[in-house]
Amino acid sequence: MLKGAWTIAKKEFHHFFGDKRLFFSVVILPGLIMYLMYTFMGQFFTSAFTSDEKYVPVFYCVDAPESAKAIFDNMDCTVTYMDAGTEIAEYIEMVELKSLDLLIVYSPDFDAEVAAYDASSGTKAPQIEVYYNSSNTESSTYYNVVSELYAGYEATMTNKFDVNGDMNKQYDRATEEDMFASILGGLIPMLLIMMMISSCMSLTGDAIAGEKERGTIATLLATPVSRTSIAIGKILSISVMALMSAAVTCVALMASLPKLVAGMGDVNIANMLGVTDYVVLFAVVITTQLMIVSIFSVISAVAKTIKEASGYSTPIYIVSILVAVYAGYMGARKNLYMFTIPIYNSAMILTEMFGEGYELVQVGVTCAANLMISIICVFILTRLFNSEKVMFSK
Repeated sequence: MLKGAWTIAKKEFHHFFGDKRLFFSVVILPGLIMYLMYTFMGQFFTSAFTSDEKYVPVFYCVDAPESAKAIFDNMDCTVTYMDAGTEIAEYIEMVELKSLDLLIVYSPDFDAEVAAYDASSGTKAPQIEVYYNSSNTESSTYYNVVSELYAGYEATMTNKFDVNGDMNKQYDRATEEDMFASILGGLIPMLLIMMMISSCMSLTGDAIAGEKERGTIATLLATPVSRTSIAIGKILSISVMALMSAAVTCVALMASLPKLVAGMGDVNIANMLGVTDYVVLFAVVITTQLMIVSIFSVISAVAKTIKEASGYSTPIYIVSILVAVYAGYMGARKNLYMFTIPIYNSAMILTEMFGEGYELVQVGVTCAANLMISIICVFILTRLFNSEKVMFSK
């Protein structure tokens, strides 16, 4: 049986590797798209939401008290102070035209008003008006910076107690690697499963439904190879080809993610996973790929054409992506029996690999469940190959 399965697998390999366009579109193109997309997204976010480090912002302050002028001492900026009563309409227009970053206007006798103000009186508090342009990256960025500075300035004027007031202590105990791991834990399951399923859909559709549509399935079934060997050979060959696509996509993902989160600092992804993690990753991806290929092979065998197979597979593809997103971002449940659920189990292991950590028993249940589903699908596929009605239906 294994000899016959290998014969079928070699036939599929010859077709796949002999067609350069098919090989490029299935193996290389998804990873290339992934890398380019995330690289461009990272560059876009960096340019759109951060300002140039060499940029020196320009602020105009109207009627600023002496106590407030010190807040800009440690900031690399150009500040012009103007007297009370200055007509501000012209400067507001400059903010609109993006020639001025911020216009800051204090209420008259600001320090005296603050000292006399009673919050329980219900009267309007002394005001600091900051005019900015949110469509201007620099203006929007420095508005947020100045708002934080004024929050600290207010605390020095009316301070009763401090929350996390010791500037020499780091109260947020999340490291850069922790933050990066949370992003990876959400993205990798979704993207990896998405790419594995999409490659399987095209490969299984062409390998089985495509042969039925072209009429070559009759020649294959007439060979002395058993139907079980044909089913196993098809699944093994498609799995190898799909795994190649998944591997390229995974490498592209790892290469592009640092560019996507470049603003988070220098994080070495390789140091986040140990040898055991890579073994677990390999086992989960292999068994998941076998399961996906087996399921879509059954669907392809039932369908009469490639288009029909694609139509049957699309709902499963959508549901699988939603399940992976749920596992990665929604705090999915981790009861042991939940790891028998297809796709969910693999997505949860991949998520916890970068999160709180997985248990080996969870990995064992996941791999066993995936293999069991694959075996069931091989049995069903064999029965379908033995059905003349299914194989030669018009």
